[in-house]
Amino acid sequence: MANNFSGDNNCKALWRFESGALITDSKGTNTLTISASPTADTITYKEGSASVQLNKAQSDYLFITDTNLNAGFPLKDGDTNKKISICCWAYVVSSPSASAGYVLWSKWYPVGTQKRSFVVMFYNDAGIIKARIGIGYGDGSLNENYNHASGLSLSTWYHITSTYDNADKSYAIRIRDANGNIVGTDLTGTATLDANGVYVSTQEVRVGTLANSAWFWDGEIDEMVAFSDIITAAEATQIAQGTYGTSGLSIPVAQHHYNQMRNN
Repeated sequence: MANNFSGDNNCKALWRFESGALITDSKGTNTLTISASPTADTITYKEGSASVQLNKAQSDYLFITDTNLNAGFPLKDGDTNKKISICCWAYVVSSPSASAGYVLWSKWYPVGTQKRSFVVMFYNDAGIIKARIGIGYGDGSLNENYNHASGLSLSTWYHITSTYDNADKSYAIRIRDANGNIVGTDLTGTATLDANGVYVSTQEVRVGTLANSAWFWDGEIDEMVAFSDIITAAEATQIAQGTYGTSGLSIPVAQHHYNQMRNN
């Protein structure tokens, strides 16, 4: 089966990384730009018929400037909603060096101008690869990092859902295996940050690295989706299983029912 994001108005970008459409956003007009030489991998992929292959030795990545992001894109300059969910398939072929990471998605400039907003990565935590998110705050020079407890293997597909809601400063990292089954225990919590919460800036979005950093992804990424709301645990599983928006309640009705339950 295949996910159907067409009826979800909170889905702001869908990058499927298909051959001949590597930079295309299938949901909006958030067309990516290639840096170095990312390629479509038609052998190792998880959705559709290809993934994007990024080689750290070549400093491969994809990006889009903040100005070119669609209105309503999460953490775009001027965003007052400040809710974000990033979902994608991830397959890494080498381990980051100690206390370093490989980046999946970022809106993050770590040094110099220091525009830190949100980042999703695989991180080497004392020799164990873990999914990590970073949340920037203050003037963009401060951040908090959170690691999922599960150790991850090389050359293995994982579906990663990372979320942050500035309304209550809640965050989550949800990992599913290649069959859509839960890996370990979903990480959920509340960030401390400051009163304003996550920092929103003009920093570009990058797939496969941070700005001004060598933490380049080494492997494949597939079906990356950006939402301006919070993907639940059940929805994370549906996306990993390829059933999101394909059966049962329509997405707007399902979201309405979920919001009612959450507010009761």
